Amino acid sequence: MRIKQFLAIALLSALGTACQKDEEMLPDNIASTSSVDAITSVESQRKNLLIEELFEASKTDAYTAYSNPEFDFYGDFYRVFTKTSYGFNVSSSEVRNGKTAARFELRKSDSGVVRAEIAGRKADTNRNRWYGLSIYLPSSEWSNDTSWDIITQFNGVPDDGEPARNPPINLYVKEGRLKLQVIWASERISSDTDRDGEKVFDLGLVEKDKWLDFVYHINYSYSSDGVLEIWKNGSKIIDYRGPNSYNDSVLPYFKVGLYKRHWPVVSKRVMYADEVRVGNENATYNDVVPSGSSSLSTGTVSANPSSTGITLVNADTNKDLMEVKDGAVLNLATLGSKNLNLRANTGSEVGSVVFSLTGTQTKTVTENIAPYAFAGDDMNGDYYAWTPSVGKYTLTVTPYSSSGGKGTAGQPTTVSFTVTNQTQSLSKLTNAGGQSYNDTQSRTWATDNHFSGGITSSKSIEVANTSDDALYRSYRFARYGAAFSYSVPVDEAGTYTVKLHFVEPYFKASSKRVFNVDAEGQRVLSNFDVYSQVGFGKALVKTISNVSVKDGELDLNFSSVTDNAIISGIEIVKQ
Repeated sequence: MRIKQFLAIALLSALGTACQKDEEMLPDNIASTSSVDAITSVESQRKNLLIEELFEASKTDAYTAYSNPEFDFYGDFYRVFTKTSYGFNVSSSEVRNGKTAARFELRKSDSGVVRAEIAGRKADTNRNRWYGLSIYLPSSEWSNDTSWDIITQFNGVPDDGEPARNPPINLYVKEGRLKLQVIWASERISSDTDRDGEKVFDLGLVEKDKWLDFVYHINYSYSSDGVLEIWKNGSKIIDYRGPNSYNDSVLPYFKVGLYKRHWPVVSKRVMYADEVRVGNENATYNDVVPSGSSSLSTGTVSANPSSTGITLVNADTNKDLMEVKDGAVLNLATLGSKNLNLRANTGSEVGSVVFSLTGTQTKTVTENIAPYAFAGDDMNGDYYAWTPSVGKYTLTVTPYSSSGGKGTAGQPTTVSFTVTNQTQSLSKLTNAGGQSYNDTQSRTWATDNHFSGGITSSKSIEVANTSDDALYRSYRFARYGAAFSYSVPVDEAGTYTVKLHFVEPYFKASSKRVFNVDAEGQRVLSNFDVYSQVGFGKALVKTISNVSVKDGELDLNFSSVTDNAIISGIEIVKQ
């Protein structure tokens, strides 16, 4: 089956106005072709297709080399943008449907190589188009990076006299989040410095080690009649009306694969693609959706902008520190930096975010471009710093559908938090039965250690009375009722306060688990029953004061009365 496709006058497009660009031109005998006849699908129910590529032909059988390696072809159907043997291949390692799929790879060590992509060959002649494809990102090759990785783009074709520009529509990953950028310009000759506008949709954390099915419906326009609808795994994630492209004589064309110019953190990227289809103006969702994808979800997507949380960022390293929840304590002494920022995490249809901070410091900020950061950023991965004063704060984040805090307002997110600056060198925190853990007060609990006896376990339950569910989900408990103990080293002899953190993760009645606790040989909890005090799945902290330590180790002993003694966390503080 031969597939007639689009003109591929390919531009190397970058994300952000500071990025460099190259221009690539096809030979005249290829660039001049413009046929867009519909094809016959391998699945009879699909109609109105211009492209259908399932990547079932091997690269050896289907690859055609052109005199310029930048213009090689996979079959008669796609231009291949790569300069390495591994940049594009057909692989059976990860497959969405059938026996093989496209595999793309880029490496930091490849000098001058910034892309591994495929693209249609012939020009689109209608503004209304449908696109469908599946993408797979293996977690082993997708550690977070502070620079962007474009994985799908709809690339503009510049008119005579125009420079290479950013792709008007592109899907990219940055700092572990999936985002879509839309750019437009109404002037006949435009550049990245004089375009009319742009919009970034934050689509949430990128999902790895699974096939993601995307469907795009686009009516290209540099005016108000533009349409951009996107579905992921059957659910609509973007429903945007407005300008979405440049005022060019040739309409954008479709590219899938990897494009990455900067490598500040990672050294390699790998992605897979399968089930690629393009439909004409008469096509529908069902014509292009990947085979076996989730059914179309209707009536479940809100058109209102949404906020999904607030993240504290280290402005020195540009790394996320923690989610800021209501009641959080931000301890400047333990955060690793006093130069901080706050990022609003948003859903689709967000045009701006308004931050309103009250308390010890008061400030109102409007951010128009993602990432929406309270103290701002340079739009290239570098967050500006906010150094908060010690005190109490309330922050309200409100997303809006348009820039400048205008348009439809979404549901505000409000959190109250406290900023402290307390050193804890004489504190010992042990996550009994668990690994190292950073809590909502920015304290680090050490991996379970200094124990004798007992065994560990965990249970995935929602834990009430705490914001640190993970601390309580793991625990050490007695083996067949035998006693177990801890001998925790302390910095010096003296008097200590011990806080014991408990949860009942199993029993749902009193008297099922009863035990004693001794501290430094003294009984501090007798016939203790967690359930009888707070019930099932609820955090309980018992504070034991004036525990005297003389030998440099604080000893705790847990002895069972009924069933098995249990402990989730141990907190020791010098008095």
